[in-house]
Amino acid sequence: MDNIRLYLENRQSMGKCQTLLALLAICGVIICVMTLVLFYQSRSKRPPPEKVEVVTVLPGITDQEVKDRKKSEEVCRRIIQEDPKLLTYGGKVGTGTLSTRRDKTGATRNAYWLTGNDALDSPTLALIKLDACLNKIPVIIIKMRPESGLNVNDQLKYFDTYKPATNITSWKSYDVKMSRLLAHITDIPSLVVLEPELLWYIVDKRNSQYKWTNDLYLEQFLQRAFLIVKKLRKSWIYLDTGNPFYLHNDDSYVKEMSNILLRVPGIRGFSINTFNFANSSFTEYLARDIFCKTGLHYIIDTSRNRGTFSKLPIDQIQKCLFDPPGIAKGSPPGWSWGSRNYSPTERIEGVLTKSMASNKMSARTSTARLCMRKTSTNKAQDANVWLKTPGLADGRMFGYGSYHSCLIGHIVQCDDTCPMLRYDGMEQYCQCVDF
Repeated sequence: MDNIRLYLENRQSMGKCQTLLALLAICGVIICVMTLVLFYQSRSKRPPPEKVEVVTVLPGITDQEVKDRKKSEEVCRRIIQEDPKLLTYGGKVGTGTLSTRRDKTGATRNAYWLTGNDALDSPTLALIKLDACLNKIPVIIIKMRPESGLNVNDQLKYFDTYKPATNITSWKSYDVKMSRLLAHITDIPSLVVLEPELLWYIVDKRNSQYKWTNDLYLEQFLQRAFLIVKKLRKSWIYLDTGNPFYLHNDDSYVKEMSNILLRVPGIRGFSINTFNFANSSFTEYLARDIFCKTGLHYIIDTSRNRGTFSKLPIDQIQKCLFDPPGIAKGSPPGWSWGSRNYSPTERIEGVLTKSMASNKMSARTSTARLCMRKTSTNKAQDANVWLKTPGLADGRMFGYGSYHSCLIGHIVQCDDTCPMLRYDGMEQYCQCVDF
């Protein structure tokens, strides 16, 4: 009995000790948790460390202004005016935002035209640099080919009825002007379209009587296009293929056009439907034909390719090419999936001969037929662009290049009251009314 009593007393004593130890352990845990909570609370109340940023301050532009509005339009303008050497261009072709700009007239412009006219090109270059400073991708059209040397028959001359004449008289003059322009845009990532409608005039059979002289002219142009490609390494270069309705007339046009395009290594591709009204489905089919023969990508001018007019038969569209009625804006400027699917790897050594280009085209013959069965939009179309600004007059109803909002959607027909080709000074009934 004494042993049992002693055993029970020992058990009670051990139970008290274990309880005490448990209480001490719990208190220790609570103290540790509270310590951690207080530590993180005090840390969160500390002010964040100041960011150290190195900025270049221009004369007249404060340090704070550069920090707060580093890429604002106002600051970019002042950099251009005061120290253009500090300009940086962060846009990336294929992913950066295509530039569009609404000017004082109300026109929404997507493309900048460089024509060799210094008085017009100077402010245009300033706007190109401004958009590039804002990390946008400018669309640049260079149209300043020499007047002499290119022969166009009377049937094709009427396409240029209202367009201003070039002030470039020779290839020597062209080279001087081009050298000055390239000095401004070499470092600017951009889409560049060369000489709208030129290749179309070259391949059109109505000019066959001038084939020998026009071929010499073409060689001069291709050599210069090649040099432009070498110079503008940050840009995508496109040669213009002109009016898709005429490419549709004869498959030999497409073959000859494809051969010409393949002769200039390093170009991104071609532009199509410039100035014209073919709807996107029709234009894509013609562009697909060239793509399947060449592997080159393309951009489509969608500025005026919707509306009732674009749905008319081809022959009716050709009867009213200047300021036609029933026109609507097409798809807004923007990238297509094709811009992500192509990276040229060919070496840029020089302009290819016709036979070399033909060999390259023949190598694609086996896949061309299968290629034509599927739409090329997601594979080969880089972008929709507005090479012609919607609302700019073609010359029939208002002075060429002037902006009038009513030119989109008006109902003034190309009939005897307001024919497609007319002299200046027609009465006001040959015009629409802006609202």
